[in-house]
Amino acid sequence: MKTEDFFSAILKISSPSAIRRLVRASEKKPVRRGELIIREGEIQKNLLFLMQGILRGYFIDVYGNDITDCFNFKPGHPVMSAFEIGGSSMLFIEALTSGEVLRIPVELVKELLEEGTEFVWIYNYMLRGALQDIWELKTMLQKCSAQERYQWFLKNYPGLIDQVTNKYIASFLRMSPVTLSRLKTGLEKEQHDGK
Repeated sequence: MKTEDFFSAILKISSPSAIRRLVRASEKKPVRRGELIIREGEIQKNLLFLMQGILRGYFIDVYGNDITDCFNFKPGHPVMSAFEIGGSSMLFIEALTSGEVLRIPVELVKELLEEGTEFVWIYNYMLRGALQDIWELKTMLQKCSAQERYQWFLKNYPGLIDQVTNKYIASFLRMSPVTLSRLKTGLEKEQHDGK
């Protein structure tokens, strides 16, 4: 996808002059499988958008365990690791597959936010979407059984079960890899028996 098309079709920016400024300042960057794109505590100098590939966000808990917090696999979605634009990252962001991100300098994003309501609306729209995803995940993790969490994952993250290791998915769903493996086997058996 061309960068201009991304800004107009995906982000819904209507101002031609703003699109030109963004195109001039932004850069597509390839990422390699296993590459650490953002480190926890790092000040964000660029706003990133996923163009292709699969990313995961994770943190290290008090016991030194690597806990998967999120997956980003939808082209055009922002790669947010901080509460505010240009803030300090709260997560590590790792590429699980080769892919590409679009980098936009934070300074330009801040300028555009100050210049017009269109960008404030776009930013708020992205924040609302992220908040909705976080609350849905939090509710699901607290109220649902392991099987219900697994079914939710299959529905909301289509195809990821075949592309991401069980270890990361189990961590994300707050279950052991053994439990996840049993759930996968049980569902496969159900589907096979139902045919």
